[in-house]
Amino acid sequence: EVNLCECKDGDNCGESCINRELFIECNPMICNCRNRCTNQRFQRYRDFSKYLKVFWAGQKGYGLKTIKPIKKDKLIIEYTGEVISLKTCMERLNTIYKEMKSFYFINYDDGKVIDACQKGNVARFANHSCDPNCCIERWIVNNEIRVGLFALRDIKAGEELFYDYKFFSFGEKQKCYCGSKNCCGSIDFNESNHEKEKKKSTKNIKNRNHLNVN
Repeated sequence: EVNLCECKDGDNCGESCINRELFIECNPMICNCRNRCTNQRFQRYRDFSKYLKVFWAGQKGYGLKTIKPIKKDKLIIEYTGEVISLKTCMERLNTIYKEMKSFYFINYDDGKVIDACQKGNVARFANHSCDPNCCIERWIVNNEIRVGLFALRDIKAGEELFYDYKFFSFGEKQKCYCGSKNCCGSIDFNESNHEKEKKKSTKNIKNRNHLNVN
């Protein structure tokens, strides 16, 4: 299915673009704005990972920072990993990830998650903050779901990259070390649509967290 927006040549598919509002990228073959379309960030993405640096962030563990300024709304990096079923995710948490305290899961689609623990890029090292400078968004690109880390504001070179984690708790809340002025002190855990299945599958998992983007 091809989603044609109603923008006219000169509109550039800005904030009022219906596709943009629905988190759908325009198809360059049919978009009325043609080369002026600004709603093709995944399709026109130029590798920025060489400007991202993984570093030790103390109590927060590993973190991710940029060595180059980033403009607001920029797609910084795509969040990649292995797309697996929720059932497989639960099995891994009870087996190969049983001794791990931190892991990297993001909701991909109904009943599916992205597992970035073994197959992923540096996007997984972005830490949580109660005052984030980034966000995670899911977009439809040529009928496929793609997940990316986007800048919420202009970000200076040397700044650490943060986004607001959406957690489902397998145990107790975790202390937050973001250090922001409005830090709530702990990372709150949200119930997901798969609450019952997860609770049933994780009875023996204590003090461990499942990253969940709604």
